[in-house]
This record gives sequence, structure tokens and C-alpha cells, in this order.
Amino acid sequence: MKKITIKFLSISLALCALLLSSCDSDEKTTLNLHFHPKVGAEDFNFNQTYTINDTLPVQFTLAQFYTHGFSLSDDDGGSESIDNYFLVKAGHGTYEWGETSLLHAHELTFSVGVDATNNAQTEANFTARDAEDPLAIQDPKMHWNWNSGYIFAKIEGLVDVDGDGTPETPFAYHIGRNEMLRNLTLMTHQELTKSTEEIMIKVDYANLFKDIDLKNNTTVHGMSATMMDNLKDAFSVM
Repeated sequence: MKKITIKFLSISLALCALLLSSCDSDEKTTLNLHFHPKVGAEDFNFNQTYTINDTLPVQFTLAQFYTHGFSLSDDDGGSESIDNYFLVKAGHGTYEWGETSLLHAHELTFSVGVDATNNAQTEANFTARDAEDPLAIQDPKMHWNWNSGYIFAKIEGLVDVDGDGTPETPFAYHIGRNEMLRNLTLMTHQELTKSTEEIMIKVDYANLFKDIDLKNNTTVHGMSATMMDNLKDAFSVM
């Protein structure tokens, strides 16, 4: 009888250990995305003078862009996605992914801009959205006054046009239209083993202006394929 009792106890303990192990494997991680703004090697600060394109002094007074369509995959064929839109603003870096059951982040994909369906809306549609919705009316505005649709990326500041080393001339790049949507893929290679994890994404505003003659083209309202194509070099995982 003692042998049977001991054997039964051993089996029970083994089953409990198996159940606990299964519960552990179901634990989820709260994941955040942190967009960290940089200008080259320097941290981003509004109204600070930076040098871009080797010799051009600039200051930034506004920098924000829409992102959506996030998907995260591990290296074993697993993946998760979220439908969220984020209006990523320099100076406000952390955005909530939510819970994930992935244990390893191998690759992150997302889009910069607004999908064609949402981009077809008019101002009446914007105003009908909840105030907390990133696609609702924003201040400063992230939609056109003269055309339907959203401004995908809005970057403003001052640039040194007269060559005295001090940025004095306003510049404004307001980029939109369906053709400007860009899809990005970032390699992450990060373990997700803690209760809360954060994927750090660098956004280099100097790289956004690569091959752009900002001194002689201070204002763009509409399309800049060069700037949007530069996104692949402006975004990276830290």
C-alpha cells in the first residue's frame, strides 16, 4: 500500500510540474515601442542647431509622422500584429503594443503613412472620430486644407539660407498622398522574456534629408519621394 501511495504521489507531483510549466509558457509580455529621435549621432532636441548634409545648419520646431500596420515575428514562424495607428511625435517616444506571447522578436514590419481607405476621408470624417484617435483632428493639423487626406509626415524648422551659420529661414515639409506610403522592415533580434519589454527604434532626422537640397527647396506640400525613400535609412533598431 505504501508503494502504491508513493507512486501515486510521484505521478501527482509530475503532473503538477507539467501543469505549472504549461502555465509559464502561456505568460505574456507587455510590449512597448519606443521611437527615439536622433540627428546623426546627437539626440534630438527642438530649437537646437544641427548640421545635416555635411555643412547645412538647421533647427527643428516640429517633427511627427503616422505609422500603422505593425507586425512582429519570431525566428520559429510565429507572428503577431496590431491594428493601431500611432502619430509618432519627436519628444513623445513610447507607444503601447499591448501583450505578446512571442518569446523572441526577430523582425518588425510597419508602414509610415495612412492607408488608402482612411486617406480618402474628408475633414467631416476626421471630426467625427474620437479625440483620442490619432486619425482625429490634430493640433497642429495632420490633414490638408486644400485636399482630402492626411499629411503622412510633417517636419518644420529653420535652415541657414544666407550662410552665416545661424538657421533663420523657415522650412516646412508636409508629405502625403497615397503614393508616398512606405513599408519598412527592421531586424530586431531581441528576447522578450521579462514582464515588460521595449523595442527601441531610432529615427534619424538627418538621414531623412539626405540628397534633399533644403537650402533651395524650403517648402514641400504634397509629395517628396526622396524623403519617403530615405525612411529605410532613417529607421533602425537600437
